[in-house]
Amino acid sequence: MNIRLVCVGKTSAAYLQAGIALYAERLRRYSKFSLVELETPGAWSRLPPGELLRREGELLLKHSPRGEFVYRFDERGQSITSPGLARLIENHGLRGESSLAFLIGGAYGFSEEVKAECPHSLSLSQLTFNHQMVRLIAIEQIYRAFTIIRGEPYHHG
Repeated sequence: MNIRLVCVGKTSAAYLQAGIALYAERLRRYSKFSLVELETPGAWSRLPPGELLRREGELLLKHSPRGEFVYRFDERGQSITSPGLARLIENHGLRGESSLAFLIGGAYGFSEEVKAECPHSLSLSQLTFNHQMVRLIAIEQIYRAFTIIRGEPYHHG
């Protein structure tokens, strides 16, 4: 299965980059995984939040091809457990869907256009995380899901 994690902006903190690289390498044993970090022009940081959301939304939609099942990681999304995420990924595979994408928005989340085009959202926690930190949490949870699917001892739930 192809798994893409599509994020607005680059990961700047070295400790997050290291963790993401570690889990990306592990995850590639189970799937064709790619991390897509959508670079945003520096001038965007001076935009009002609504305009920034709109532009980031256009960028996300441009990198969400048709035929790919897409989930948004959103604090207001459907609450899911690690075994629940494993079942979700496994069920997509059983239905013959070969490609999944998970979107992570910028600091202000997702535009209404992205929410309309990609209506399926999952919550990693009821807590709010920095949008860069969510990348590491998300990739670890996707890796954990594959170990659960394979019955490997990583998850102790």
